[in-house]
Amino acid sequence: DYLIGHKEVEPFFVVTVQWAPSIGRETSYLMNRLFARFFVEELIPYIDSTYTTLPTREGRAIVGESSAGLGAVYLAWEKPDYFKWAIGQSGYYSYNGDALMDSISAASTYDLHFYLEVGTYETAVGGGISLLAAQQRLADVLEAKGYDFVELYVPDGHSWGNWQRTLPDAIRWMW
Repeated sequence: DYLIGHKEVEPFFVVTVQWAPSIGRETSYLMNRLFARFFVEELIPYIDSTYTTLPTREGRAIVGESSAGLGAVYLAWEKPDYFKWAIGQSGYYSYNGDALMDSISAASTYDLHFYLEVGTYETAVGGGISLLAAQQRLADVLEAKGYDFVELYVPDGHSWGNWQRTLPDAIRWMW
């Protein structure tokens, strides 16, 4: 509201999606093709038919933090006809032995734009996972493939305060 009210970005609305309770957060967000199919076959058509939208990939972004950060980047990459922008905050990109990075490396490059943000203290999250190192590896892959992306490293940890502070800049970046 602040960004729109101060005319820093065009008006937009947000659709929030909670993970599927029947299968849990990790199963929903961690590179799940069924969850991706739900977005493009059910959710997006419903939103576009119910609300006044820009029903093109240029009019859509996907944002997530932590496991959902991986989910956002994965979903944009898996379904590039539906999203142009992906914002991943503290994403769990090392999931399944860097599977997302391996897939991106092996595939064609799409017209996608990524904004990646992680705290510099996120070196031992959830039992020792370094989200910081994973983002650095993902940035290397995106750079090698020629993607347009921003990588941001902030002196913070795995927290809502971190994500809340950096999200306005990510939104401005899309406009």
